[in-house]
Amino acid sequence: MAATRRLSFSVREPSPSPVVPSSRHTLGVSQENLSQMLGTSRQSINKVLRDWERNGLIERHYGSISLCNLDALKRLSMPG
Repeated sequence: MAATRRLSFSVREPSPSPVVPSSRHTLGVSQENLSQMLGTSRQSINKVLRDWERNGLIERHYGSISLCNLDALKRLSMPG
């Protein structure tokens, strides 16, 4: 799925500006903003994020996303 690949690549190396200091990386970005940045629909982003949350890779919050398993997210962005 193209949205999965684009989204996993975008979180592979989170930039320091939207990250809130904590034991996890938290991206201060909404699903709507993510969809605009990645050129895909909010519905596609939501589906991928739900799957990732179910698998323990992320936690979704209002206006932010916590990256719980950055190594697994990096692996998703790798070719193959």
